[in-house]
Amino acid sequence: MQDFFSSAESKAFVKAAESIGFAHQGSLGPTHGEAYRDNDRLSVSDPVLANAVWESGLSKLFSDIKIRGKVAVGLNPNIRFYRFVEFYCPTFFLNFYTDYYYY
Repeated sequence: MQDFFSSAESKAFVKAAESIGFAHQGSLGPTHGEAYRDNDRLSVSDPVLANAVWESGLSKLFSDIKIRGKVAVGLNPNIRFYRFVEFYCPTFFLNFYTDYYYY
């Protein structure tokens, strides 16, 4: 969602995630039965952060959306941060990650 977090909030998340540290998440690729993956990831369990993000506006955004008669009541406390680094084929990212935002 574009502009959900302010620039300052986004920078604070990046700084906090980088201070904790990312781990590389690679794969053997489709020839070995795995989806291609080449990114860094950080996973933290933080129910307080999940609730703060939910209460900061997501709860209102999703309040009218029902799936099989149910509405969302919060976020999973397993928060994941991903870092993608451009590599030898810059169009690869655009071809495989369809939720990429275009400016």
